[in-house]
Amino acid sequence: MKFFISASVVVPEEPAVLVQRLEELYLYLGQRPVDLLLLENPVGLRGRLFQRGSDGQLVIPPNIMQNLSTVWRLLETEVIKRGLAVHLGLRNFTLIQIQELLNVVKLKPIIVQAELNLYFRQKKLRSFCSNNNITVCAIYPFGSPYTDSSRNLPVLTQHRSVRSIAHKLDTSPKAVLLRYLLVYDIPVVIDNSMARGAAHLFQTVYEIKLEEKHMEKLSAVQQSQPKRVLTEFELWQKKFPLWPFYIENEEREEEEEEEEECTTKKTGAGRIHKHRKQTGMAGLLFTTEDIHKKGKVNVKE
Repeated sequence: MKFFISASVVVPEEPAVLVQRLEELYLYLGQRPVDLLLLENPVGLRGRLFQRGSDGQLVIPPNIMQNLSTVWRLLETEVIKRGLAVHLGLRNFTLIQIQELLNVVKLKPIIVQAELNLYFRQKKLRSFCSNNNITVCAIYPFGSPYTDSSRNLPVLTQHRSVRSIAHKLDTSPKAVLLRYLLVYDIPVVIDNSMARGAAHLFQTVYEIKLEEKHMEKLSAVQQSQPKRVLTEFELWQKKFPLWPFYIENEEREEEEEEEEECTTKKTGAGRIHKHRKQTGMAGLLFTTEDIHKKGKVNVKE
């Protein structure tokens, strides 16, 4: 098993501070560059992640894409060229933001980490990234940690279909959810909060044989309603069209009507089958522990 070092940074207020931190990390690692540097938290919130103004609303700058492209160019010139990192990637970016970013940058990200699970399958994002030679990695493969079961939205590991299949195959619900993603060759990121037992899970997951009937049953799982960390997405969609924690209802309805041809790989079925494509109601989520509290944004009009 091979290991690599990755780090993530948020959009900073002072670019020089970002470079300084990466220089310190470079020295801390014994003058070894970070293998993968991820730019995350694309909303560019000022101050703390959930900082609010006197009116009670989230404090957010208007020119989101301007900040992202500026910071990305900084990563290209001051980080990659200087050898502080080997590759660049994105985390919690929407399809629109990725498209806009690719239009103005020279060095493309090699990877995009995004929430991807049974509740939120990201078909359009996966297709776009595949066409642009960008790997999509699933974060929160077992479902969003912010799922509220009291709103008729069962936690994925407790979903009846998932538990039923896990019981029949004598394995865990997490193993079933992970195996489902691996059928589609989707890499999975396990963060620190899910790391316990992850090594054993990855060692045994390929032994699970999901049959066609299992895949169809899992593909029929759908989420009854949106659930996001930030509840102001309708307001911000009007004021900031690139607000990344909002997905238009029209897009959901369109994708819900689509069917995806998929090949059951390494499952024992060995046949092509159709499964109903249920999509994008979980939103892109993040945890405050992933955000450097000192990271801020400076907006130039």
